[in-house]
Amino acid sequence: MKPHVLSTGVLLLALSACHHRGTTVPTIETVTPAAADVSRGEQVTVTVVGRDFDALNTVRFGRIALRQVSRVSHSRTASSLQFTVPVNDEQQPDRGGAPVRPLASGRYSVQVITARGTSNAVSFTLTNGSGDRE
Repeated sequence: MKPHVLSTGVLLLALSACHHRGTTVPTIETVTPAAADVSRGEQVTVTVVGRDFDALNTVRFGRIALRQVSRVSHSRTASSLQFTVPVNDEQQPDRGGAPVRPLASGRYSVQVITARGTSNAVSFTLTNGSGDRE
């Protein structure tokens, strides 16, 4: 094998490794508050702090996808975004033409989705006066 061919391959491999390191998936560090009671109809805003969020993100709350959630702060070490806790299944996929129903009380998984991937899941407890979540 010619020396320049080997060095070109090594260079491409090194560039590829650098590129992959820069495209990390988002990570959630905290979700505050970690629980909400929406049985009185009050809106609850949740702050998610983590790393590698985009300017616009999708937040998955259980099966509900909250699209175009803006980052509210960003630095080299942390990013944060805020969303309003959904109180019904209006934004749930595959609900068809069914009437809108309140979300049941229970634990819901919160994740942030960016162009680079999906974050870890953090648990959120919802109280809605509607019994246990299935």
